[in-house]
Amino acid sequence: MTDKPNVTDNINGFTFSWPDYGISIVAGRIQVHRTDGRVSGEIYVQAVNGSGNKIIIYPPTSYNFSADRTRKELTRSLITKNPELPWNEIVDQLCFGVQERARKGEPVIELTTIGDVKPPEYFLYPLIVKNYPNVIFGDPSASKSTLAVILAQVVMLPWSDNPMGMTAPDHSIKVLYLDWETDADTIQWQTTMLQRGMVDTEILFLQYRQCSQPLAQDIEQIKTHIADTKAELIIIDSLGLAAGGELKETQSALGFYAALRNLKTTSLILAHNSKDRESKTRSIFGSMFFTAQARNVWELRKDQDAESDELTIALFHRKPPPFSKTHKPLGFKLLYNNEAGKMTIEHSDPKTIGEFLEQMGWKERIIDALKREPLTNKELCELLQTNSANISSNLTRMEKKKLVSKVDNKWGLIERKFGN
Repeated sequence: MTDKPNVTDNINGFTFSWPDYGISIVAGRIQVHRTDGRVSGEIYVQAVNGSGNKIIIYPPTSYNFSADRTRKELTRSLITKNPELPWNEIVDQLCFGVQERARKGEPVIELTTIGDVKPPEYFLYPLIVKNYPNVIFGDPSASKSTLAVILAQVVMLPWSDNPMGMTAPDHSIKVLYLDWETDADTIQWQTTMLQRGMVDTEILFLQYRQCSQPLAQDIEQIKTHIADTKAELIIIDSLGLAAGGELKETQSALGFYAALRNLKTTSLILAHNSKDRESKTRSIFGSMFFTAQARNVWELRKDQDAESDELTIALFHRKPPPFSKTHKPLGFKLLYNNEAGKMTIEHSDPKTIGEFLEQMGWKERIIDALKREPLTNKELCELLQTNSANISSNLTRMEKKKLVSKVDNKWGLIERKFGN
């Protein structure tokens, strides 16, 4: 009877070793198929030669660990390499061990309210929640990649006094930029322009990898790169190509998020907007499950005049994390100096741009109007160009929440709730 092998965990796989025989088999790219439960992957077999060095006696090959036919074929092939070893038992132990481990999944853990229970953590408040899939979606030309480059530096430096008003982490967060859309030269140039526009910053770094295969098909290599770079946050640019397949199909979304979950890391995902660009309730392009499986979703909108070196960006919170409420809109300006090859950033209030104001809820629009002076129902209707019923219903709800009060027929903000 062959002794049980020593088993060690690898990235997306295992190594089975039989020291007495000088044999080890590496099993990688392990997948459990949802349709029939079979377990597949890739294997290669190593042996120790007379000099004590490992040599590959069976090259990397796709393998079905659940099929009797493939077990017999592998056994016959290995017998030709060394007929003296008990290959039948070795191959059986390999296949049984891989299937057992692959199907076992994560262990059950007990959750309790005893002790120091901490709330979920942000890598960058309010955009990036730790251990969550965070999505920013917008039009193809909305400067999503530029924003991602900026956010990467905010968390890596960390850039605590950033002009966007975002709360940076208290320590540096390592980032890996996974790019399906642009190229290294573009991302490097954007990073360089940002650095030249910053004060007292001489050099910036960014770990970058260009990708061509869908995430699920490239999972093992990406896991390796995450481990090698020690990345705590990955940026996926962008969702469509990373998901692959027909984006309107449910399986494309579920397959993408299953692969993403397998990476066990925090992600910032850039995505395109649904085709209805004029709708006030726009969403991530494709299946509704791309939004349903995300845990923190923001929409990016850009305002820029033709041939202008200045653009204004606004971020609208479309889906808050399950432990939080919807955040107020964020905004900032990007100022380009093409001659100097630099980009500077300034704070901007989305409420000062007419196009952005239209995307905000009535509560935010009423608060913005009342910041200037108290107003009557009629004056609010005229200013915001809406009907009295809409204004009245919103003011009634805001009054109950103690956001506004009415004095001498005019509505005003309650100071202690100002800005909420």
